[in-house]
This record gives sequence, C-alpha cells and structure tokens, in this order.
Amino acid sequence: MEDRIRVLFIEDDKIDQMAFQRFVKTENLPYDYTIVASFSEAKRMLELKKFDVVATDYWLGDGTAVDIFNSIIETPVIVITGAGDEEIAVKAMRAGAYDYLIKDTERNYLKVLPVTVERAISQGKTQKQIRMLSHAMMGISDSVYITDMADRIIFVNRAFCQTYGYKEEDILGGQSRRIWQDNSTTAKNAFPKIVEGGEFYHRRRDGNPFPVSLSGSVIEDKNGNAVAVVSVVRDITERKRVEDNLWQMAIHDELTGLFNRRYLMGQLASAIRSAKRYGYPLSLCLCDLDNFKSVNDTYGHSMGDEVLIKFGKLITNELRTTDISGRLGGDEFCIIFPHTPASEAASSVERIRRQLEKLVFSVEGGMPFSITASFGIAELTSAEVDETGLFENADQALYRAKRLGRNRSICSAVQKEV
Repeated sequence: MEDRIRVLFIEDDKIDQMAFQRFVKTENLPYDYTIVASFSEAKRMLELKKFDVVATDYWLGDGTAVDIFNSIIETPVIVITGAGDEEIAVKAMRAGAYDYLIKDTERNYLKVLPVTVERAISQGKTQKQIRMLSHAMMGISDSVYITDMADRIIFVNRAFCQTYGYKEEDILGGQSRRIWQDNSTTAKNAFPKIVEGGEFYHRRRDGNPFPVSLSGSVIEDKNGNAVAVVSVVRDITERKRVEDNLWQMAIHDELTGLFNRRYLMGQLASAIRSAKRYGYPLSLCLCDLDNFKSVNDTYGHSMGDEVLIKFGKLITNELRTTDISGRLGGDEFCIIFPHTPASEAASSVERIRRQLEKLVFSVEGGMPFSITASFGIAELTSAEVDETGLFENADQALYRAKRLGRNRSICSAVQKEV
C-alpha cells in the first residue's frame, strides 16, 4: 500500500483551493490533505494534527507565512507567492521556509508542487538534523556557519556574528565567499578547503582580513547525498602574533635586532646555491669594530651595547633592500651581497666605513669618542666553494685588513676555477 502524505494547504482563495483539490484528484496524488483559509486556523490545526508538509500562500488576511514558522518546528514549509515577489520568497527562505513556488494565473505551480513536496519530505530529516545541530552550536565559543550546497549561508551562531561583525539577518542567505579574503573563492573551490580543513584568511565585515583555523564536515541525506556543510572557525590572530614573535626572536639578534648567525649562515647557503645555478655574482663581507674591547673596559658594557646598536643601524641604512646584514656575535658583523661582484660590494662597504668615522658617541662626564671598523670582502668565483669556504675567504681578508692597520676594507684574492 502506498504511503499517504499528510499535507496542510493554507490558502484563502476559493478558486485556488478548488484547483488544488482538482489537481490532487486528477493526478491521483497520495495526499491526505487539510485545507484552511487563515494562519490562525492553521496554527490550531497544527496543534491538533501532525503533517508531513505545509504548503502555504505567503499573504493572507491575518498575516504572512512568516507568522507560522515558530509554530512549526519539524515540518517543512513550502511558500507560494505571487509573480514578481521573488524578494519576498527569499525573505521567507531566510525565515525558515524549505522552498518556494511562484503562483501564476494559470496555476502552473501546481504541476511542480508534487516534486517539491517529495523533495521536502525526503530532506525533512536532514533539515531537522541541521536545526538540532544549529541549536547545539549556538552557544559554543568558536564561530560556526552552515552552508547549503549552493554556498548559501543558512546558519551562523552568536560567536560568528561577534567575530565577523555581521548581524544574523545581514549574513543569512548570502554567499559564504564574502567572508573569504580571496574574493575568487566560490562554492566549488571553498568546499574542498573546508572539508580538508587548515589555516586560511577570512574577512570581517569591515574588510579587514584575519587568520583562521577552519575545520568542516558534510551533512548527508539518507541517500548519502551532500546537502550542507558545517564549518567551525577559530580566530587565530593572537596565536599567529605569538608565533611571529617567536620566529622573529629565533632569527634575530636580541641586542641589535639584526639577523643572527644561524639565520645568516642559512641565507648564505641559499644565496650560494642560487648564484651557482644561475651564474649570478655573490659577495660576502665580514667586519668587526676596531679596539672594541677598550670601549667596554673604559666606558662600560652599556656604552658598548650602544655602539653595537648604532653600528647595526648604520649598516642597515647604507645597504640596499636586497642585501642581508646581521650580527655574528660580539662585535662581529656580516653582510651578504646577492647579485653583486666584490668591486660593487667594496663601494657599499666604503660608505659604511666613512659614515662610521663621522659617528661620535657622547659619554656623561667624559670626552666624546669615535670608533672605526675593519672589513674583509670575498667574492664567490669557484664552483667548488660552499658557504664555509666563502666565509673563510672573507675572514682571511678581514684578518689582513686588521693586520695592515685597521679602519680599512680588503678584498680576498680572486680564486681560480678548479
């Protein structure tokens, strides 16, 4: 025996009522239907009987279809509205309607009503599952939003509204791509991102991007078809800030803020690989301050630190953005000159040396003083030289500069190709 479908048909137009009855009889539809002419009557009927689906006109004399949604918790509602009222239909969808049909003078909407009813009933359990899930998700601290398979947002919790800056009525029914930093993100390419999960950038209502950790799961109907996607989002702005601070601390010298030895050696190895691969020139400069120990001994370590900090700033100010500078330790500094032969590197180093000569340090209760530095420069000219070899060549050039009287720069001897 064919299962009967219990339908509540809400319509105040007698002709439409008769058309519905005639259509059910003519098509031999398995409907046990009840017809009412007002929303107040519909509410009383819903208290007395259980229905599988409700089909209702949007406008009636005692209100609109929206007025009965609170009375219907589980039953899917199909809203029927007049031609040209598509915006009203969308409003009804946002309020809780399962689907809508556009009424025309020929009443052709009745022809698609059976298909719409079948679809509404088959997905009724899924919709109930989504509603239950939405209720459970409303109070959690992470942001949650649910989208249908057309990428329309059908639910957001309170945390979502607080995090993204939207009111619920402003975001429901809209495409979820509006919250992605990449405007090209659509339902097609957002779906695998959400299901796979990971870290992405979303946008708040004011347009400001922020990092999020996102995980998602698919809601399926009884046939295993995907009908919605639940996305749980956590704002990781603070975590990213902490991670960035830790990274900065890991690669920078604590005193001068320049790159530290470990990072510099890694950058040097990378620069050498690129130079060898593409045939670019590359130069390395090592330098240290002349007689720096006497500064610490005479004026104290605080003044010594000030000298190191100011020298580090001087180096940074005189270099190009493509050059890489850092502190190796103590009063030893390093400069990597990518795409640069030794002759050009020497010109940059000479500017640094002359600017340092002009730098005067004031001492409270004592005479101002200045300080000089020695520089050793080596150019990568052999395919056999690695970062250690280039470093040693620059160090030998620095040793010669100090041995020849300090306050000067020396380029290492040109290596012959092996």
